[in-house]
This record gives sequence, C-alpha cells and structure tokens, in this order.
Amino acid sequence: MKSVHILITGGHATPALSVAAAMRKAHADWKLSWIGRKQSLEGAKAISQEYRMVVKDNIPFYAITTGRLQRTFSMYTIPSLLKIPIGFAQALFLLIKLQPTAVLTFGGYIGLPVGISAGLLGIPVFLHEQTEKLGLANSIIAKFAKKIFLSWEKTRGIKKENVIITGLPIRRNILFPPKYPSFTVPAKFPMLYVTGGSTGAESLNECVFPIIPRLVRYFTVIHQTGEPSYPKACALKDTLGNLKSRYIVATFFDEDDVSWILAKVTLVVARSGANTVGELMTVGKQAILVPLPWAGGGEQEKNALMMARAGAAEVLEQEKATPETLFIHIQERMKHPQEAHPMHFAEDPSDKIVSEIASFVSYHGR
Repeated sequence: MKSVHILITGGHATPALSVAAAMRKAHADWKLSWIGRKQSLEGAKAISQEYRMVVKDNIPFYAITTGRLQRTFSMYTIPSLLKIPIGFAQALFLLIKLQPTAVLTFGGYIGLPVGISAGLLGIPVFLHEQTEKLGLANSIIAKFAKKIFLSWEKTRGIKKENVIITGLPIRRNILFPPKYPSFTVPAKFPMLYVTGGSTGAESLNECVFPIIPRLVRYFTVIHQTGEPSYPKACALKDTLGNLKSRYIVATFFDEDDVSWILAKVTLVVARSGANTVGELMTVGKQAILVPLPWAGGGEQEKNALMMARAGAAEVLEQEKATPETLFIHIQERMKHPQEAHPMHFAEDPSDKIVSEIASFVSYHGR
C-alpha cells in the first residue's frame, strides 16, 4: 500500500506546524513536506522565520516565487501579478515531482498556486482559514477543496456541506511553558511584551521606540522586533544605562520563550494577526492591539474587534497610535490590569484536522 504523503503550504506557519506536529504524533509513518517562502519579504535577503521553523522541525522545504493578488492598485501590483505564472509553474513542477497524497493549505499568496494546481491535478486539497472572513486567495482555493476547516463559526461566504469548524490550531508549547526562558529577566518588575508577529512590525516598532526610556523605568519590556528593526533596538538599548537590563530585544523568540513570556507578562502590545490573537485568547492575556490597516480585507481589524468584544483587548487604530497615546494606554492598563479568561476548545484543533484528513485518506484509499 502506498504511504501517505501530506504536503503543507501557505498562510500562517505556526498553526500549520501545530498540525504537522499532530500528524507526526498520530501517524508516524506519514511523510510530510512543505512549500513556502524562503525569504522573509519579497525581494529581501533575510531568511523567513517560516523556513527556519520548518527546517528546525526536519520537514523537507521547497521554496517557490510567486506574486500576490491585490485588492488595490499600487506601484507593486503589476510586478507582483507578473510573478503569479512563475508560481503556478513552480507549484505544478513540485506537485508532479513529489506526488503527495493530499495538500493541506493555510491559504495566502503562496498557497494559491499550490492549491489550484493540486486541484487541477486531481490531488485532494484541504484548506484551513484562520480568520473570521475568508481571504481572497482562500475564496479561490475553497472551490477546489475537499474539506474546509474553519477557526470560527461566524466565517461565511462558502458552501456548508464540506465545512468543518475545528478552531485555530495553537502551538502546544504555548500551554506548557518552561520554568525559565533562554534570556535573563530582572526580578520584581511587571512585564510588557511587544510583538509584531514573526517578521516584526516596523511601523509599530517606530511608535514604541521613543517611549522605551520611559517604559523601562516602571516595567521590563520584552520586544520581538523582527530583522529590520533589530539594529535600532540594540542601539536604543545601549543608551539606557543602568536600566538596559529591563529592555530585552530579539528578532524572534522561539516557542519555548514565547510560552514563558505569555505565561508571565501582564500586558501585550501587538498587531492582530490571526495567530497572535488566537494565542492570546487561548492563554487568556490582556492586550493593546494595533491592527495593520492594509491587511487584506481588514482582517486584522476584525481579529482585534473580536478579542475586544471578549473583553480581552483594547484596540488602538494605526492612525491614532502615536508614541504618547500608546504610552498613556500602556500605563493605564499596567496600573489596572483586567482579567482575561482562557479560551477552550472541546477537541484540540490540530488533532481534529488530522483526524478528518486521515478519515478521508482511509476512505478514498491511498
């Protein structure tokens, strides 16, 4: 009997890796591979965190180059569109070469050519949507998907007969923090965590940098900066004198460190990508969220408002987020922290996705 080979691609890496870990635990004989982006940003030389994490987990990684479908026209629209045929050609080549049993895609511009190409080749496609609203790429991939896994019941705009509500896959380490982090933390100070997601958020960082000298008088600030802002953060740290130990910076924190941080911090200042919001709600942390305004379809704003409705976040719009307004909000929240309740799923989302794929593969043969 032919062995099962699942190819994973697209969208957010952390929920995809959570599902990959569940696959390995439940089906050690399954072969896994991954199609993604090797560079952190289009045209950049920096290696993506997606690539680092996948390779660290010993999953074969195949990089493709493709363009984004954009809802608005800009100077990048035409160059990006011209890359789309390249992405389809590369996806077709890899799918014919690898011959996976099925493709599990988490959407996004990388997932689009892989999902469509798999559908055209007759390879079963499974899609997971992380947000409350199906993105443009996922709306197209959904037409080829055998099953569509949703994080939220409110997600609409697709036929219901092949839809399964699974919840958002969360890195399991988040729920089991280590006793100590990999870095040294000053004792007896409340902690504030600033993060823009795996690649950082330069505009959010620029809002935070001017108030760091004031923040470290009262708090320990842990700042995940991303590659572009890291040199500036290090230079700023060197100006803080005897308070520099209260400003902890890194381009990226691994799962163990993030789980420790989320267990210990009082407040998080962050963008509101689906994974960030999902993890904050899972561990029950208060946050000040500054949605990325140009995220596709207002995705981050919807994520932030969902968390705010649950009483776990305050939403600060990008255009209103000055260093001074952010400092005032942080100071008020840290003085009067509010309780947030962890979110629970009846069944682990990753396990549920793996179970559904296994049932399909078993029923339809390998």
